[in-house]
Amino acid sequence: MSGTALDHPLVLDYLSELDAAMRGQPPEKVRELREQLAAHLADELPPDADDEQVADALRRLGPPADLAAEAGADVTVSVPPSRQLARFLKAVRPRSWIAIAVVLIAVAVAGKWCDYYLSAGSLQFNYGADWWYALDAQHENVVSINAQNQMFPLVQNTTLIRYGQRQGYVISVWNNTKVTQTIVGDGAGPTVGWNNPISEKEQISVSRSYTDIANGVTGESAARGIKFGLPVSIPPGQSRLVRVLWTSDVCPASNQGGSVSDLYLRVRVGWFTTTETIPQQTWTLQWGAGARC
Repeated sequence: MSGTALDHPLVLDYLSELDAAMRGQPPEKVRELREQLAAHLADELPPDADDEQVADALRRLGPPADLAAEAGADVTVSVPPSRQLARFLKAVRPRSWIAIAVVLIAVAVAGKWCDYYLSAGSLQFNYGADWWYALDAQHENVVSINAQNQMFPLVQNTTLIRYGQRQGYVISVWNNTKVTQTIVGDGAGPTVGWNNPISEKEQISVSRSYTDIANGVTGESAARGIKFGLPVSIPPGQSRLVRVLWTSDVCPASNQGGSVSDLYLRVRVGWFTTTETIPQQTWTLQWGAGARC
């Protein structure tokens, strides 16, 4: 058999398993079966057959244990896992290895990108905010709630409820991450919390142009000429104004007002869209003397 495909390692492994499966059978029966296989493979394979051709030929013959059973052997052969793995690896076609490598590289790259986006962090309150409507700003009462931090003071801003009328506020948010973040909608809701102090119906919009107002946002007068909409992307290092509007529809007979201090936004970062919670200043609405509904 020297110098033929019958000397191929896959063929030798196959014949070795066949001998094990035929153990206990008459030697002439074993020799006859081996000679039949040798003749078949000699006709089937050229002398210089490669791994792929040999593996295909052996695959068509079927497992050695099945051939032994057909020859009358009544034995169960346990092939060592290491030999099974070696046969499998030898039988894999070169183009299959290329496909496997491409898939593994794609999975690794996707994992890196997922980690890159998911660990980016959230948008931040940029310490610039005010009531949107001038009437609310005129009646506001601003109280510092962390006076010790003079650089970034947090405040509680209180104004009066104007029942049945539109009210709202505007804040500056900053993208302090390394990736572009796109605000796609309102993240508030019954199970999360609302972005306004008094209504279950609100409207979120974002300025489409760049702004880095850090202090002194003065509502619609400061934002005059700025277009708002959704969705809006915020590149790294830039800020946008987020405007929250609602109709104050709570009567003093059932509620004396309310407060909010978190902003919930639906934000797309890379391939993912999540709800981001942005701590901000506290907005409070209360009833004034003579308020009616």
